Amino acid sequence: MGILGRDRVLLGAVILFTVTAALCALTPSPGVLIAVRAIRGAAGAALAVLPVAAVRDRLTARRSGSGLGPHGSATAVGTAAGPVLAGVLVDATGCRAVFWMLACLSLSTTVLLRATRGGTGGTNPVGRRRRRPDVAGTALLMVAVLAYASACSGAGGSPARTVVLLAVATAALVVLHRIETRAPRPLLPGWLLGSSTVRRAVTLMVVVGAVMMSTLVIGPFHLSAAHGLTPRDIGLIMALGPLTSVVAGVITGRFVTGDTAPGLTVLGLAWMGVAVTVLAVGEPCLGVPGYVAGTVLLAPGYQLFMAANNMTVLESVPGNRRGTAAGVLGLARNIGLVTGSAALGSVFLRITRATDSGTAFTVTYGAVGAVLLVAVLACAAALHRSRCATTSVNR
Repeated sequence: MGILGRDRVLLGAVILFTVTAALCALTPSPGVLIAVRAIRGAAGAALAVLPVAAVRDRLTARRSGSGLGPHGSATAVGTAAGPVLAGVLVDATGCRAVFWMLACLSLSTTVLLRATRGGTGGTNPVGRRRRRPDVAGTALLMVAVLAYASACSGAGGSPARTVVLLAVATAALVVLHRIETRAPRPLLPGWLLGSSTVRRAVTLMVVVGAVMMSTLVIGPFHLSAAHGLTPRDIGLIMALGPLTSVVAGVITGRFVTGDTAPGLTVLGLAWMGVAVTVLAVGEPCLGVPGYVAGTVLLAPGYQLFMAANNMTVLESVPGNRRGTAAGVLGLARNIGLVTGSAALGSVFLRITRATDSGTAFTVTYGAVGAVLLVAVLACAAALHRSRCATTSVNR
C-alpha cells in the first residue's frame, strides 16, 4: 500500500472486484470460476482492511471507536443480508444472478469512490521514488498461508500429509522471519514483528475469527441434524446474530477510545466466553431458544472486541503504518476463519460420528469456551503488566 498509496489501492481493488464478479457470472466451468474467485479474493482482502485504517486516519483517537463501531455494523449487515439475498436470487433466477448483483454493487462503489477521490484519507506517493515490493517475503507468506489452509481443510487426505503441510507452513514462516529481518524494505517490517501489542492482537484475532466462523459452519449442521429444521428456518435463525451485531456495533463503538481500548478488548473476550458457555450449556437444555440466546449474546461481545482490538493496534503504530497493520489484522482474521470452518468443523464432525450432534456441539463449544478463558486471562495479565510499567515510569 505504501508503494501506490491507499486511495489508489482501494480504487483498484473495487474495480478488480467488479470485473471479477462479472467474470464469475460469465464463467463457463467450475475450474475457471475457482480461478476467478481466487483473484477476487485478493481484491476482497484490500476492501476488508483499508477502511479500518481510513477510519483511524479521519477521526481523532477519542472518536475512532465511533467510526469502528459502525464499520463493524456494516460488516454485520453484509453477513446477514448476503445469504438471504443470495437465497432469493438463486431460487428465482439461478446462481449467476448473485455474481451480477455483486458486480452492480461494487460498480456503484467505484462511482462513489471516484466522486470522493478515493475516500480513505491516505496519501498517494506522488513525486516519491517507488519502493520495490518484497517478492520473496510475499511468496513465502503465500506458501505458509496456503499450506496451513490446506492442512486445516483436509486437503492432505491423510494425517501424515496434514502433518507435512503444517511442517511446510511452519518452515515457511521461519524462513520468512529470517528474510524479513534482513530485507531493506520488508513485507513485514521489524516494528511489526517486534511489537508485543501487535503480536497479541494478531493472536487474539485468529482465536476470535475461529470462534465466529465455527458458529456459521457448525450451527446449520447441528440445527438440521438435532432439530430437523428446514433450510429456510435455519437461515432465519443464523441471521439473528448478525442483525444483533448491527445495533451492537454502533453502541459499543462509542465506548472505545485509545485509552479504553485495551481494557475493552479483555471485556469483549470475556463477554464472548460467557456467550459460548451459554451455547454449550443452554442449547442442550433449552434447544433452539438456547442456541438463539447464545448467538445473540455473542454478537455484542464480538463487536466490542473487534473495535477495541483494532483500536489498540492502530493507536500503537504511526499513521503511515496503519495500512500495513490493518492488513496484518485482516490476514489474522482470515486465518481464524479458516481454522474455525475447517479445524473446529472437523472436530465437531468427528465427535458426531462417535456420539451424536448434541454431545458434539456441547463438547466443541466447551473446548472453545476454555480457549477463550485462557485468552482472557493472558490478555488481562498483559494489560496489568502494561499498566504497572506505565505507573513506574510516571513515578
